[in-house]
Amino acid sequence: PAKPKPVVLTADDHHAKVIFRMLSTESQVSFSAGPEGNLSSVGVVYNDSLEQQAPAFVRGLYKGLAHGLYRARPFRETLVPANQLTVVEGVANWRNDRGTSYSLEKCGPLSRSFLPKANKTYLVEFDLQGFSVCSEKVYDVTVEGQKELVLPVAK
Repeated sequence: PAKPKPVVLTADDHHAKVIFRMLSTESQVSFSAGPEGNLSSVGVVYNDSLEQQAPAFVRGLYKGLAHGLYRARPFRETLVPANQLTVVEGVANWRNDRGTSYSLEKCGPLSRSFLPKANKTYLVEFDLQGFSVCSEKVYDVTVEGQKELVLPVAK
């Protein structure tokens, strides 16, 4: 059977497109987005840069593991209504192995509110450094090759 074609989301006169990415390779991040108090899950994202450097068979194993267990992808995207306050939220999760035991750790949730404009594309980047400090930023990436920081809207 033919594989289904990927759906391409496009910003329009009533919507903005939001792309979600993870900067660090230390963990995966779960993203949500929507109006304040009514966020919907966007999905789990991981950084695939290490995967890209690995031999093909390792890449396949890693992708199978990440995709199979967590339905994680290198990025996620969604459309949000234009000119309505939108909250994007990320939580990093990882497993901390301690010999024969382990604990599940997290950083976040971190939330950012912004006012998306029609026909624009935004990038939400989540970063985790040293398994202790995480940050989340929103950029306007509508113009290819340009990345402008979007200042958060005070709640």
